Amino acid sequence: MKESKWKKWIIGTVIALFVIALIPIRQTIKDGGSVGYSALLYDYIDYHGMNGEGVENGRSVEYIKVGKELYILGYLVYENTHIETIDGPDLLESDAQTPDGQPQTPDDDGPTESTLLTGTSGTTPQTSAMDEKMRAAYADFAYKLFAMCAKEDDNSLVSPFSVYTALAMLANGAEGETAEQIRALLGLTESERNAYMAAWIAALTGQSDIAFTCADSLWVQDRYQKKVKKTFLDACSDSFKAEVFAAAMDDGTVKDINAWVEKHTKGMIKEIFEPGDIDSDVLMVLINAITFDGKWAISFPTESVEQNALFNGEDGKHKIVEMMHGDADSVYLENDYVYGCTKAYTGGKFRYVALLPKEGMSLDEAIASLNGTTVDALFAGAIYGDEVSIALPKYECAYSKELKDALRALGMEDAFTARADFSNMFPTEPSYVDRVIHKTYMSLDSAGTKAAAVTAVTNRKLSAAIGKRSIRFDRPFIYMIVDENNLPLFIGTYE
Repeated sequence: MKESKWKKWIIGTVIALFVIALIPIRQTIKDGGSVGYSALLYDYIDYHGMNGEGVENGRSVEYIKVGKELYILGYLVYENTHIETIDGPDLLESDAQTPDGQPQTPDDDGPTESTLLTGTSGTTPQTSAMDEKMRAAYADFAYKLFAMCAKEDDNSLVSPFSVYTALAMLANGAEGETAEQIRALLGLTESERNAYMAAWIAALTGQSDIAFTCADSLWVQDRYQKKVKKTFLDACSDSFKAEVFAAAMDDGTVKDINAWVEKHTKGMIKEIFEPGDIDSDVLMVLINAITFDGKWAISFPTESVEQNALFNGEDGKHKIVEMMHGDADSVYLENDYVYGCTKAYTGGKFRYVALLPKEGMSLDEAIASLNGTTVDALFAGAIYGDEVSIALPKYECAYSKELKDALRALGMEDAFTARADFSNMFPTEPSYVDRVIHKTYMSLDSAGTKAAAVTAVTNRKLSAAIGKRSIRFDRPFIYMIVDENNLPLFIGTYE
């Protein structure tokens, strides 16, 4: 036998003895109940094939190659103190956490708690700064989605950013015609889109004077952990910083997801699912959550708030509102369909935009006129320098929408049918998109604006002017929160 073979044999024997020696330690720790949940090993060891080398301790086989993984094994043992048996999808125990970030402890009563996994490659994602290509793709999607929702609902409020982000993660798991349809809706290739989104999310959340947050998570059914494709997890984790959880897909999972949502919307949205919404046929849930908390650069004086002001509906009915009076930015917007203004938040990176339909034009007609080209032209043709005083109602709204029909109408058809191809997510498990749930919240007052949005996608197993200007927003109007690229993060109607 060659010398290299002898060296491998000796090293393998040492590893075997080392693992066997850990068994009593492992059992003691398990009996103490301090740990006992599994985590994916994707980011530590590429265990595809043993290359003839491995260690068997009588209860499990750890796929360990002699070579670079020796250091990794030592790191894992040091960090986790023990190696867990491979039983079904469980590959390695870790210091697991619950979705609210607390250490996880075993609980034999009730549904199993979800487990925070570590399915990232640790690779620094490619990023691309916002340019015309990305702006056009996103704006086209944003205004089409808003128009679909506003056509069906009064006081609609959508976050195109949240929906786009959730679908962008989903797109990494699609293949074939399913991928082409999502690509046509969102624009760009998956690699381009991932790079743009990684940079945009970093830019939006990197503002020190405005609290904009963005969080993403993937919830994988625990029985299918080993079947989810590593490249999909890597794309979502690297570009979107998505947390990955193993979940039983039961009412305990509903509770865990809702806790995650409430945490990452700062309590503005309490839940996205109800008991019974998730069952054992759900393979994965993809979630995006965002929040916005902006203070006006120039606040509305509290003493200027008009009590018992009339707001005039298109149907001729009136309602009583509190109307705030103050100054907007010295920016007046107008085209053939709408007119309005902007009002900046502190820091100048974000602005509130309010648009009234021209006299004689309905709100629906004004909404239909909005697209990436017309809104870009609206901002490009803005009149600067004029003083603009406004009267704007205080309001608080919450909105919920199942987006399945809207997305199908926009061309994303196959993803919701038996023709769906998500083989880049689960190569051996045919699946389709069951639901796309979107919830939003916004409150606007004299101090500023608070807003939140959540989008959840469930992937189910296939079986089952000049001078002084004054604008009074006392009839239905369109509003947005836009970033420095004039791209809408939230769009709504107040009626």
